[in-house]
Amino acid sequence: MSASQNIDYLVSELLKVTCLNNRFTNIKCVNWPPDPGENKRGNFSLVFKAFDTTTNKTVAIKFMDPSHLGNDYRINCFKREPKILDHILNKPRCLQIVDKINSHIIEIKLPNGFAVNLPCDYFVTDWIDYDIDDYFFNKDNLPAKLKLTVFKLVLLAVDAIHKNGIFHRDLKPDNMRANSSKIDDKVVFVIDFGTAAQYDSAKILEEYTAQVGANLYSAPEAFLGFSGERNIAKFTDIYALGCMLYELFNDSLYFESQISNPNYRVIMTTLGVNLMQCKTLQDKIACWNSNMSSFSKMVDPPDFYGDRCTLPASIISLIEPLYKELVAFDFNKRLCNFDKIRNRIDTAIKVLDNDLYQRKKIEHRKLLKLRAIEKTIKKEARLTNYLTKIKSISC
Repeated sequence: MSASQNIDYLVSELLKVTCLNNRFTNIKCVNWPPDPGENKRGNFSLVFKAFDTTTNKTVAIKFMDPSHLGNDYRINCFKREPKILDHILNKPRCLQIVDKINSHIIEIKLPNGFAVNLPCDYFVTDWIDYDIDDYFFNKDNLPAKLKLTVFKLVLLAVDAIHKNGIFHRDLKPDNMRANSSKIDDKVVFVIDFGTAAQYDSAKILEEYTAQVGANLYSAPEAFLGFSGERNIAKFTDIYALGCMLYELFNDSLYFESQISNPNYRVIMTTLGVNLMQCKTLQDKIACWNSNMSSFSKMVDPPDFYGDRCTLPASIISLIEPLYKELVAFDFNKRLCNFDKIRNRIDTAIKVLDNDLYQRKKIEHRKLLKLRAIEKTIKKEARLTNYLTKIKSISC
């Protein structure tokens, strides 16, 4: 069977299950089949929404995507994910695991009349209701303050996993969800830890030759063999946050804007060749650092400008430098202090609040002036009527 047929078969069999593990009911697949023209959301997994009869809550059940059953790296990533989630169990602003890895046996009938049992691994997490994609991709009419408030919630979510020694390495709007549609009640959670790494865990691969997350949000060093290095992983997450901040206020994806710089591909190729000569991580970092003094200045991040940029002029001087510090080509130069990042976002929000206050104040003054003019006009009209009456009486 083809990969899609394997997925179809697994999904159809799981939908027949009335109560998985004597606990989970009302099982529905949420990422297969994909929408027309779209790829399946979630590289490693098939995700099902279900009802947990033990806690009386909705949960997410993740099964290993059968199209990856022959890929040791994918299998190990899938098995590592519940271990990472267990590490952040009961931690605030962190996705919670409900049931650790289990197996469900599916019987596959063969054409010769025989049957084989296929163990399908799965684990269960909290179900987080709302995605936040619209803030990044359907954003034209959204107020800047709302966008920055959502970005602050994203920062809190990423900060929460970093504080617990977890680096996601595939941050993007698609891997963020919120518990509420109301901004005042909203808490954002990072989800899909299939490519995540724990700081003190061993690497799955001895050598990483490519990025482990989505191309559009992967940092330059991730493309050049640093994906598995725990001391550098946090910088990749920071870079992705910078991409997301750019995309909140610009019509294009940051990656598309970056690669339009003709220097980018040349520098990436040159760095790749130089790093291939290095034998150890220390040699690679030394090589990287020695090249940055000349290369990093040649790939400055694009500015916020043009008709499709929705960032208010009053906060461009605050947000543009911040985003550029987050997406700095040299990972050593990226701003990784979450408190400082949030403080600068807070400052921008205060400026917007002050702008709104001043606009309301001006509008109020205009209204008072208009009312005064109307009052004067009415007073003059009454005086004119009075004089007209006096004149008619005297005549």
